Amino acid sequence: MQNDSKLKITDIIYIGLISVLYVLCYRLFYWMALEYQGKYISDLAYYVSLQSSDERVFRFVGLMYKAIYRLMPGHSIEGMVAFTAFMVVLIVLTNYAYIKFFSEESGASRFEIQLASLLGPFMGSMYIPSLHEYFYRKSFASFAWHSPTYFAMIFSGTLCLLFFIKMYESSKEHISWKYWVLTMITGTLSSHAKPSFILNMIAAMIAVFLIELVKTPAKEKLSTFKRLVVMGLSLVPAGCMVLLLFKIEFRGEGHAHRGGIDITFGNLLNTEHLAMTVIAGLAFPLIVWIVNYKLIKSKRYCMPFGIFVMGICQWAPFEETGARASHGNFDWGLNAGCYYLFLTSIAIAINNWHDRENFMKDKPALRNLYFCVLAILLIWHVGSQLVYFYLVYHGNHFYQ
Repeated sequence: MQNDSKLKITDIIYIGLISVLYVLCYRLFYWMALEYQGKYISDLAYYVSLQSSDERVFRFVGLMYKAIYRLMPGHSIEGMVAFTAFMVVLIVLTNYAYIKFFSEESGASRFEIQLASLLGPFMGSMYIPSLHEYFYRKSFASFAWHSPTYFAMIFSGTLCLLFFIKMYESSKEHISWKYWVLTMITGTLSSHAKPSFILNMIAAMIAVFLIELVKTPAKEKLSTFKRLVVMGLSLVPAGCMVLLLFKIEFRGEGHAHRGGIDITFGNLLNTEHLAMTVIAGLAFPLIVWIVNYKLIKSKRYCMPFGIFVMGICQWAPFEETGARASHGNFDWGLNAGCYYLFLTSIAIAINNWHDRENFMKDKPALRNLYFCVLAILLIWHVGSQLVYFYLVYHGNHFYQ
């Protein structure tokens, strides 16, 4: 990995692109907050409206909006809009830290990682007109430009996953209490923003830990069990936050209008052209993971893959009922799983590109074909999501 700390022209370009993204997001979120001309429908308008109402606010974004609303002169919305746009910038920066960690030994340049980090919000389904009725809904994977709670979840979730992996990788030698505490804080923040990611992560962690425990020799099982329990405790506060939010959202028969949860497998059974939808949504990461399937066994890569699998397990069987049936909250688990599968796949592809001595070194034609296919798929994925962003930016419904 290059350690040149000098400011380069590529760094200035990166800062410029982030600045452009911030300005575009500020303008988009401002119109969303106003639902300008009856368009720009979003969750953001709902959270902004809460600040001047008597409705109780208990989510992270709502609390931040309320604090900003009270601080702004004349209770204007500009502060809340700026905060929301800044969360997108934070996502790009955490993408950079995440991809840098996964590609730190590959020799990747700083600009490669910077460019990859900017692709994060634009990694989603390839749009196929005959397959997709919408760019976003039923497209299997897309960045939720309409949801500030999603931004907060992805920002804190990326950090939580990164800190946890760092702690897990070195745990046989010692458990880093710094990363333990950081995992606890960011995990709790993520669950406070939106529970979907942390549900995936806790389930993936349990599965990964059980597999490790089963593979551990009998004489080492007790010490391994203790080590895994200590690491697992870092996510207990996040799990408690999920239970608290569930208690608030689902208040029993007296609040039946809030709805409940049923196991129907409706998302799985009602998705038309399921196989093609999955391929269109995940073509790039599927190719990367099929070629690099052995990475699933490593501590570094098993958690992102496990989070994706648990996202499928959250999305496929469960549905909300009642007034919450249209909220699609279990879709968020799939969305988060796809996001980290994409992000990790970008890092793996970068590593493959720089590993000329080992990766397909005896099969140059196959190596070239692999990267040509990845380039085409990535352009298709990102191009489709740029079109989707263009549509949302010009006032089309986010279900477009």
